[in-house]
Formats: sequence, structure tokens, C-alpha cells
Amino acid sequence: MRLTKLTRLMRFIESTKPINSIKSMQPIKSMRLIKSIKPAESTAPIKSAKKAAFLLLSLMLATNLCALDAERESRNNKLGNWWQIATFHIGSSIDINTPNGGAMGLNIGGSAGWNYIFLSDVDMGARFKYLYSNAYASTHSLGAMLYIHTANDDMFSLALGGGVLFTNQGGQSATGSYVEVGVGLFKFFPVNGDLLYRASFYPASNPLGMSEMVHGIQIVFSLF
Repeated sequence: MRLTKLTRLMRFIESTKPINSIKSMQPIKSMRLIKSIKPAESTAPIKSAKKAAFLLLSLMLATNLCALDAERESRNNKLGNWWQIATFHIGSSIDINTPNGGAMGLNIGGSAGWNYIFLSDVDMGARFKYLYSNAYASTHSLGAMLYIHTANDDMFSLALGGGVLFTNQGGQSATGSYVEVGVGLFKFFPVNGDLLYRASFYPASNPLGMSEMVHGIQIVFSLF
């Protein structure tokens, strides 16, 4: 009787082994399935980056940022570059949210650089610029300008700039930075101009009582 029960028990254990082995394989198969999915997920950011790069390229082509024809390139190189390697600036500065409620003053300075850098697909320009203004306070700004020209219009150019500020008034001084964006007008001609929006940034609680961000308008004429 005992032998019969023992035989039955052994047969039962042997009959359950395949089931246990199948169950033990399920986590392994699940892990293999997860690992097989991971490479597909890791490629998603790469595909997104490719799409973004393609969209940016399409936008650049849509705005016709392409090289000028030979005749206009020769003209812009002569009048826009050689005649304007160094230029004199004069114009007007308007500060909007100053402690006295806004101020307007004269600006004067100079710049040096190349208005037209002829690349294969895009015409650009770059200049180092110094400007002094005396609106609410005496401000010295030192920075750079970047111009992006379009092939279909010589009148307007996209203008981007930035740099550092040294501002003083009544024996008090503060150092800040600025960025500006606007349009350049007739940059191929020896007498041209820029119409710019400028955002100036100062430290909090500066001695001049300036806001951390001061808005302003810069009207700058360039004279050869």
C-alpha cells in the first residue's frame, strides 16, 4: 500500500514538471520581449530630431535665404563691405520703463565688420559695435550684430544683436547685458540704418534703481 502511494506521488511530481518549466519560462520570455521593444523606443528621439531638422531646413528655403546673383554680389561687396569696414553711428535711444517713467536721448558710436558674407545658401553680415547713449543714464554698450539678408529684397535685413552694458548716473554705476532684434535698412548702401528693439538686463536691487529688464527702442544711422 505504501509503495502504491509512493509510486502515485512520484508520478504526480513528474507530471507537474513540464507545467512548472513552462511557468518558469514566462518571465524570461517577458524580459526578452521588453528588451526587444527598447531599441524601437530609443530611436524615437532620433526620428524627432530628423523631423525638426527637416522642418528648419524647409523654413529657411521658404524664406528665400539664398545667395545673390553675381552682379548684386559685386555691388554689395563694394558698397556694403569695403566702404563700410568701419562706420560711424548716430541716432536716438528711447528707454521706456526707467525710474523716471521713460527717457529719450542721443546715441553715438561706431562699428567694424563685414555687412555681406557670401555663403553658398545664406547671405549674412557680422559687425562689432560700440554705442554710447544718454537717455535716462549714461550707457556704454559693447557687443556684436548679426544681419541675415534675403535674396529678393535689398531694402530689409533681419538684425540680431547682444552684448554688455556699463551704465552710470550721479556717481552710481551698474553693469548689465542686452539683446536686440529688428530690421536693418539698405545695408548695401554706405548710408543706412537699423531700427531695433532692445531689452536691457540689470541685477536686482542695483544702485541706479533700474528694473531688472528695461525695454527700449534704438534708431541707429550708419554713416560711412
